[in-house]
Amino acid sequence: MTRMTVATDEHGNVIGAIQSLDSGAKGEEVKASVSFAPGARLHEIDVGPEVDMTKVKDVAKFHEALSRRIPVPAE
Repeated sequence: MTRMTVATDEHGNVIGAIQSLDSGAKGEEVKASVSFAPGARLHEIDVGPEVDMTKVKDVAKFHEALSRRIPVPAE
C-alpha cells in the first residue's frame, strides 16, 4: 500500500494529490512540501498499486479513482 494525501475543494472535487515519502527513504534525499488555498480539505488515504501516480495518462480518471477512495464523512 502507498499512503497519499488528497486535497479536495469545498465541493469534494479532487484538486491535488501527494504521494507520501517512503518510510525507508534516506534523510539526505530532496524533500518538498505543498500548500493549498483556504477551504481545501486534506484526506490521508492508502492506495494499492492500481493507483500509481507515475503511470497517470488521464488526470480526470486518476482523480476519479482517488475520489472513490476518500471516506464519506458521517452526517
